[in-house]
Amino acid sequence: MNNSAETSRNVQHNNAQNAILFEAIALAIHLDTNSNLVTNATVLLARFISSKEPNARYLGLDTMAHLAGRTDSLEPIKKHQSTIIMSLRDKDISVRRRALDLLFSMCDVDNSESIVGELLRYLKVADYALREEMVLKIAILTEKYASSYKWYVDTILELIAAAGDHVGEEVWYRVIQIVTNTEDLQAYAARVTLEYLKTPTAHESLVKIGGSLGP
Repeated sequence: MNNSAETSRNVQHNNAQNAILFEAIALAIHLDTNSNLVTNATVLLARFISSKEPNARYLGLDTMAHLAGRTDSLEPIKKHQSTIIMSLRDKDISVRRRALDLLFSMCDVDNSESIVGELLRYLKVADYALREEMVLKIAILTEKYASSYKWYVDTILELIAAAGDHVGEEVWYRVIQIVTNTEDLQAYAARVTLEYLKTPTAHESLVKIGGSLGP
């Protein structure tokens, strides 16, 4: 890791050095996510996800996602959330995919509303190849970290309105199930669903929800 701080003008040398570096980081993560090596590696990975080289950005995001899935503390990774969010708009779709995976892995109670909000904004301009996966990830995060049932309903309705045919039946069926089992939420859910149905952007999925909720 110390040697990687010095870059060479020789591209092949840099590629070989980076390959060894990422293998070493992967091993350190596997052995002990709480070690000082992993802490230092997070700083290095932050440098890579800001690199001008697409391959370096990809490897940085991929390794950071691996770390996020294993570590007990997401705080070192969350420091770089803004850079990771920017990677959603990378020119390289493989980098965009890794950024999506990392945001999904690093999401928790504290940053869920921020991450879900960013994913919803990006969903409206995202590649069709990514939309179905994004819809599922947004739905999972929204339900898992919902701060309130109202936020959950609002977010899922916005998701359905934005994604249209990319929303599977399991997503809108799940929100109906939650509303049906939460009596205090039913009037609110019916009201906001009706408001969405009045907008020009309403989709068939919203019509299904509106009919299921009843008058």
